[in-house]
Amino acid sequence: MSIAAAPPTTTPPTTTAPAPADATPRPVGPTNLAPTPTTRPAGPDQLAGQVPSGFTLSAKAKAHGTWARISYATNSTSLSVRISDHQPILKNGVWTEPYMDGIIGPEIVEPYKGKMYYDAMGLLPGTTYYFVVTVPTGVNQVPVQAVGTFTTLHRTLTITFDSVHVTNDSDKGAKGAGEFTFWFNVNGKQIATISKDISSDSSYAFKVDGKPLTVTIPDVLNNDIPFGVQVFEDDIQSWDTCGHFLLPGDVWDGKAVDQENECGTWLGMTDQYSAAPGQWKIGYGHQESTPIDFTMAPWKSSVHLTISGTITAVWA
Repeated sequence: MSIAAAPPTTTPPTTTAPAPADATPRPVGPTNLAPTPTTRPAGPDQLAGQVPSGFTLSAKAKAHGTWARISYATNSTSLSVRISDHQPILKNGVWTEPYMDGIIGPEIVEPYKGKMYYDAMGLLPGTTYYFVVTVPTGVNQVPVQAVGTFTTLHRTLTITFDSVHVTNDSDKGAKGAGEFTFWFNVNGKQIATISKDISSDSSYAFKVDGKPLTVTIPDVLNNDIPFGVQVFEDDIQSWDTCGHFLLPGDVWDGKAVDQENECGTWLGMTDQYSAAPGQWKIGYGHQESTPIDFTMAPWKSSVHLTISGTITAVWA
């Protein structure tokens, strides 16, 4: 018994009507997606060049109060260090500072054995900075950079009024010791007043409740701190009319009063702590925690005296 072969089956061709000329193209569907690329996405290597330079670089920052040390390790003979309070941006594979006026660091540093660091001076306390360290490379070489951030320390200022030495109290003969009143003002506020009889060629250590006369000011940024001492040597007699000058029991506003009449002598002495960063003055830069000694003395007066004290900055 034989079985005859079935006649061949043919599928009629399908035709697609041409799209109108003004038809909007259809979105690409899942059946005709482009193949997944096997190469890495474009990054710094591809954007700035694919040839390794052979240079190595690493960097880190150690922040202080008004300065910071950028330490680095590299096999290059030169590099640039830029420090700014503006956050850098990555453009075409290269880190750059967006505002040129914010740059603090130098253009070029030449590393040499024994000193692989750059000290950035003149920074503000309690401020966040960014650094970009760059090794110069060729046009077609991979950029070699190290970026990072640091925040400088906060400053707490302590001003201590130590003592007064009276050379001449202006009270001669039977009048004996001078009757002094001292007002102390720091940053626009009276912090203490002390009255004491002090003879010529004598010294007196300022105390309040048995403790040194000290005031502490937290978080001093870039504002100068004024301070001063107002002195009154009392010669008032019962018949004197002393007008409206500062007298014992009054509050001193910090503005110096200099006057001499039959009621006594007024001596106003003011100074200030300069909070602006600087490299060479004691108390700044590398010596920013070193106590600063100060003295205050009147220029012209029948009363001769000198007040001494210290200013200390603590950073944390």
